[in-house]
Amino acid sequence: GDLASRGFRSYKMFLAYKRRGMMVRDSFLFEAMAEIHKQRGIALAHAENGEFIDYLEQLAIREGRTSVEHYEPTRPAEAEAAAIEVLALAAHATGCPTYVVHLSSDQGLAAVQRARRRGVPIWVETCPQYLLMDNDTMCRHGATAKIAPPLRTKADLRSLGTALLT
Repeated sequence: GDLASRGFRSYKMFLAYKRRGMMVRDSFLFEAMAEIHKQRGIALAHAENGEFIDYLEQLAIREGRTSVEHYEPTRPAEAEAAAIEVLALAAHATGCPTYVVHLSSDQGLAAVQRARRRGVPIWVETCPQYLLMDNDTMCRHGATAKIAPPLRTKADLRSLGTALLT
């Protein structure tokens, strides 16, 4: 309430970055979104399933898969779609308008589209890098092209670009 009284209306949460201490748990997400809705705000979310990513990252480290080509498989499109499904549940349950930041994949887009067809108040953005570069770019350029969510496939680029045109 205090932030809203000072004019803040948008609140960003991270569903990833478990080991950095930034990841919100589902219980916090639902409670926060209920309060954000009560304050007539909007929830923004970095949508990657942090538990799944953490498992995949730790497994890759244990198995010695730590070079650049192993990055995207530790943060797969399925993790993005799964996080969006949880966000959509929270948005539906609380009525809180929800905005997914920097969408990277066709699977994530499909999750948003399914939720919107059900009447869930959810919107999405993407970024130029997800429209212009793919995972091959990261493999060529290394860490300078390492972002989260990761760069995806050419098919994901086409899907996101097509969605912008409709």
